[in-house]
Amino acid sequence: MVQAEAKDIALTYEELTKFLEYMFAGTHLADQMADFGHCNGFSSLFMNAMRQGEKGRTDFYRRIELIRELLKIKDKTSSISTLDTVPEQMQDLIREIVRTLESQTNSQQPSFFVRDDLPVLNDLISFAQELVVYQAPESFAALFEGALKEPVGQVTELVYPLMYTPTEYKKCSLEKLSVGLYNKSEFLDYFERIHNALATKPTKEKELSNPAISFLMGTTTHSISISYDTTTKKWFIADSEDIKKDYLIDGTTDTRKLAEWVYNALVRKDIDQYIAFSSTIFADTVIVEVIKETLKKDATWQTIHDPTRNDCINYLSYNDIRLLHILVSEAELSTIANYLDYVKKLSANTPLFFDRTNYLEQILNAQDRFGYTPLMFAIDKADFERVDLLLKYNPDLNLKNKDTEQSEGQTALELAQYNLKQYHERGGSNKQIIESYSKIIDVLEVHLKLNTISNKK
Repeated sequence: MVQAEAKDIALTYEELTKFLEYMFAGTHLADQMADFGHCNGFSSLFMNAMRQGEKGRTDFYRRIELIRELLKIKDKTSSISTLDTVPEQMQDLIREIVRTLESQTNSQQPSFFVRDDLPVLNDLISFAQELVVYQAPESFAALFEGALKEPVGQVTELVYPLMYTPTEYKKCSLEKLSVGLYNKSEFLDYFERIHNALATKPTKEKELSNPAISFLMGTTTHSISISYDTTTKKWFIADSEDIKKDYLIDGTTDTRKLAEWVYNALVRKDIDQYIAFSSTIFADTVIVEVIKETLKKDATWQTIHDPTRNDCINYLSYNDIRLLHILVSEAELSTIANYLDYVKKLSANTPLFFDRTNYLEQILNAQDRFGYTPLMFAIDKADFERVDLLLKYNPDLNLKNKDTEQSEGQTALELAQYNLKQYHERGGSNKQIIESYSKIIDVLEVHLKLNTISNKK
């Protein structure tokens, strides 16, 4: 097949946004897609392409054409009259097309969609069922705590269910291997090791049962889908946040070049390079075993596979958000409490040769690029229990967030007062929210008074 230029076959950001909006219209996640759905969702979508290597699945160009045609049908600009009526939701439209193709006879006139498209269309339906989202609290164990890196099949700790239960997700002979990486040298070394491992062919198999392997490389805020064709020994990239890049879909045998490109795509210019990465490999069972055995031969592999909570506490993510910000935003109250107790013990019991002075204070008072502390995250959620929990560890109540066009920098108390005022002015009437903000304001005022009395002694 003649390959078109990347700019001709790449989805634009606008096309991708519209596709995701159609796909998740009417669901509780529809309004959140702009926050995390683009990069993670698109990577998940391309990962499915490599599952079994069926005809059509590995043709990235056809996949783009199919998505564009689905958009045309939804926008009523398509010249194809495949359906009498167009379903409101994208996943229903795709199902209808699948049913039409499955019932077609060879004598029927072909349309834009053909039977060879069925694997890709089924992948799109699967994509509507499950979406890899690294911000989900369920993913913390794999991302931050050095979970066991054994292949465990179709596990759900990194999967955020959307509209269907995981049991409806089609199973396949897929294995999964997760890796934690914590600096650039490890990151580049990882790619080199993986490339060498993939060059080793299984001795017991005449040929590989899967023509390609998929990777999800990501930080807590961004991910890129990568695949490796074991026949051509070329790497392929699909990155939705930098959709017009020349290397969007470009087979390359230069591992170092690919590693540098992926690293630069993941690490934004305003982020420190010391950021936690996660890599998840999806491949046929036989290939995963080959990768494991090959990599185990080098002792360094074990150090890459053993990230600990101690290593990642201080790593920054996009917008300088730290782990406590994420926990306050999304985790259960008990998880936040356990984490704070853990940090408190570290502060008290760390040997003198480690500089842990005021360690708990540093974690509690960490500010993102907008000046928000974890306490301010809790206030924005109007969550009194989270605020009350954080106050037990004595955060600095005099810290201010950064000035905005709407307001000057605010302390935690000023933010709570401002949020309640804004809620009233917008006509908010939820008694629970109003009561929660009132309790937050009261408890902050009490703590400020106690701090003032304590400072006078």
